[in-house]
Amino acid sequence: MSLRYQVARQRRLRRSGSCYPRALSPRLRPQYEAELDAAFARAREASELTVLTTAVRRWWIEALEWQRDPAGQRDFLTRMDRYLADGPPGPGHRVSSEEVRAQLGGLSVFRPEREA
Repeated sequence: MSLRYQVARQRRLRRSGSCYPRALSPRLRPQYEAELDAAFARAREASELTVLTTAVRRWWIEALEWQRDPAGQRDFLTRMDRYLADGPPGPGHRVSSEEVRAQLGGLSVFRPEREA
């Protein structure tokens, strides 16, 4: 299947409105569409589908998460909006690396080396 055929097929799907992952939040659809358009453009320029399949895979995973736990995803977006507007949570509301380690059952937590 040629790249030209795939691009034409995707345009037909987009006009029909059936290209959105069904479970994806309507709030995220403009971002999905912009990223997909950019991926199509890069794929056309490079005649390489890797960038397109990467974008589709990323959004497919996002849609699966929305399907699995829509309330959790809405809560996550609300928290991210709050963090973007007001800054990250204060030290009393952050999870320490020790708490993460305990939740992971003693697995090590990556800590980048800091310069002295």
